[in-house]
Amino acid sequence: MRRDSRWMFVLLPLIVALFAFGLAQLLRLRFETGDAYPPYSSLRSDPLGTRAFYQSLERLDRVAVERNHLPLEKRHDDAPTTLFLFGLDVTSMNYMMEQEVLDLETRVRAGERLVLTFLPVSQKPNLIRWLDKQEKEEFEKNEKERMEGEKNAAGTNETAKVESPVKEDPLAQQPPPAGEKSEEPAPAEQKRPATKHASKDTLDPSGESLSLKQRWGVGFDYSDLKATPDDKPVPETALKKDAPDEFDKVSWHSALYFKDLTSDWRVVYVRGELPVMIERKLGAGTMVLVSDSYFLSNEAMRNERHPPLLAWLAGPHPKIIFDETHLGVHEDQGVALLMRKYRLHGLFVGLFLLAGLFIWKNSFSFVPPHEDERQEEAQGFAAGRDDESGFVNLLRRNIPASAILKTCFDEWNKSFSHLRKLPASDVGRIQSEITQPPSKEHNPATSYNAITQILAERK
Repeated sequence: MRRDSRWMFVLLPLIVALFAFGLAQLLRLRFETGDAYPPYSSLRSDPLGTRAFYQSLERLDRVAVERNHLPLEKRHDDAPTTLFLFGLDVTSMNYMMEQEVLDLETRVRAGERLVLTFLPVSQKPNLIRWLDKQEKEEFEKNEKERMEGEKNAAGTNETAKVESPVKEDPLAQQPPPAGEKSEEPAPAEQKRPATKHASKDTLDPSGESLSLKQRWGVGFDYSDLKATPDDKPVPETALKKDAPDEFDKVSWHSALYFKDLTSDWRVVYVRGELPVMIERKLGAGTMVLVSDSYFLSNEAMRNERHPPLLAWLAGPHPKIIFDETHLGVHEDQGVALLMRKYRLHGLFVGLFLLAGLFIWKNSFSFVPPHEDERQEEAQGFAAGRDDESGFVNLLRRNIPASAILKTCFDEWNKSFSHLRKLPASDVGRIQSEITQPPSKEHNPATSYNAITQILAERK
């Protein structure tokens, strides 16, 4: 092997190690900033994250703070806790899976404080506008058909009474059996528009999702924020309803507000006359809904802090959990997680070094090369490493070319002469071939062929 090719076995691992180190540094910087995580994640340190709030609570002696990366149904906390779910999408909250709602209610009834905050939006989403318009058109269409149907049914009944009065069926006055629908049109206040999307005010008949308006007694709506000439939304001010002087004013960056609240809810903050922060008791715990998440962000912690409001949200519990699973940040039970859990970093580093030493051992030799190998390297020739080439190299090193035939004949006499007796004449002919001085016409190859012919004559 040439020396320049041997150096490649040293440079290649070095280049790979440098590339891996640079890639690790790039990923470390990316994850330290946290912009790879969703907005309002406690893992983000940029303006859209909530790491500042998390770390400020972490410094308190009486509070234990942790992040949750496991499904909530798998957590069983012994101590009373406050559960934060920041940056929720309100479009996914109109209808939630039944099991998710029941799990949250179970935790709250057991004494937990649940705080849900929503992503700030400056105006009503186009999808919501389209759905509201569709529902209004469907309702007007169904109402018109209902009135026409009642009018036609009234005229038909009058004609039937005059022409052929019939006996009324008593079963017709009873409600239809379970699972069957009445053919008569429903009153205007009960009939729902039959749209492809379920109405926000009804319970999904499949039983898999629940309407929060019906389950929790809260609805969602939008009041668009004003905008500057360059279409930049202007935040408004939210005030505490019961005691405006108790907490500072909070700038509100969301058009979302709550409506159709039941008597169980208590309005905490309002934007104008619109409820934007509400609270209710459920069992031994409490639930808080907030239509904006900006005042919890790192940017707000720097420019506009509200410690009394943040302390009120955290509640009196000694344990606070920042949930990350609803943002899509969860733990995967893989090799990397097990390695961190059981601290196997040193083992993998040792295996890597062992593999590097193995490659080095098979690439270099600490024994100085033979003179023939140096000549072959200088000539750019690398001999093969099979058995035949090894035997040839061994003969070249130890037996001169002029003595090769004599050496072979002597070894043959030692090993095989007792098996085959040669006449003295044949032995003399063979020795003459061996002792004949080499020339252009007579070389070891021609002598070897002549000796082979002499031996073949005796078979």
